[in-house]
Amino acid sequence: MYPGAARIKEPTIPARTYHITAHWDDETRLWWAESDDIPLHTEAPTFEALVDRALAIAPEIIALNEGIGEAEAAIEIVAERRSTVRIPA
Repeated sequence: MYPGAARIKEPTIPARTYHITAHWDDETRLWWAESDDIPLHTEAPTFEALVDRALAIAPEIIALNEGIGEAEAAIEIVAERRSTVRIPA
């Protein structure tokens, strides 16, 4: 490196990706989420609110369950919505 040259900060790569699956419940009209990676289960009236809620609570759940201190983790939220429609004759 040349004297006086600016150092470029290398991007940090999260150590792990945590997967969360979001589902739509037609009966209750709510989105709900679960994860096989962390003990997370939450619900919200919209998908956007569910994402906000999951991203707000996931870091604390990860810290408590995995005993890790300050770090970065990737959170992947995949939505699944299934509906039944009537096909006309």
